[in-house]
Amino acid sequence: MIIDIHNHVGLSQDGGHSKLEDIIENMATYKISKVALFAVDEKGYEPTYKAQNTKVIAARDQYPDKVIAFARIIPSAGHIAVQEFKRCLKLGVKGLKMKMSYGLNPRDAKCILDLIADRSDFPVIIHTAHDEHSQPRIWEPVMARYPKINFIMAHGGKDRYRQCNEVAIKHPNVYIDTSTLSYNRTRHTYANAGAEKILFGSDYPYSHPGVELKKLQLLVKDKKDLGLILYKNAVRLLGL
Repeated sequence: MIIDIHNHVGLSQDGGHSKLEDIIENMATYKISKVALFAVDEKGYEPTYKAQNTKVIAARDQYPDKVIAFARIIPSAGHIAVQEFKRCLKLGVKGLKMKMSYGLNPRDAKCILDLIADRSDFPVIIHTAHDEHSQPRIWEPVMARYPKINFIMAHGGKDRYRQCNEVAIKHPNVYIDTSTLSYNRTRHTYANAGAEKILFGSDYPYSHPGVELKKLQLLVKDKKDLGLILYKNAVRLLGL
């Protein structure tokens, strides 16, 4: 079994285009059993991603055995963001993706995270990178405040990969998705954070499941560790 924890559907503002039929084809080619799917930053997503979340839920309804629907929310939208997240919860989404824009603070997510504070089977994927508003460490107070929520730091922090590892090691409820992270930085993450902290993600269409799988298969020689990364960690976090 393989579970891909990081897939987008839609046409990104920067030109990345992911079609549902391409994702399903990738799954067949690379023997991926399930994908976590959420919206891409399409034009017109403001302020709540409602249309895009609806598209993701429709994809789940079309392929219920393959697609795990995640909501994408902009917490700073306030009341209407909360209402959209409640709508997605009623429609059965199984996780949440957040990416903080410039000038927003992770504390803005409190209005959303309060709704799932006791859910250990509802992972929250956070975009992490080297830019100021996406660095892993700024999320630490939020991770500590919600110890039952499992947070997945996407992209392994990119240039802040060492910081990402330190945060994941420190917090029992923090994990790492190494999509788009270089081979060398992924090796460092595996050596320091360990297989128990890593989940496979492709970040399609920005990377590709074939590329991301090959990276991990070249790097992780221990079959038990590879199993944790490719599906067992995700099974546990998703409550499957």
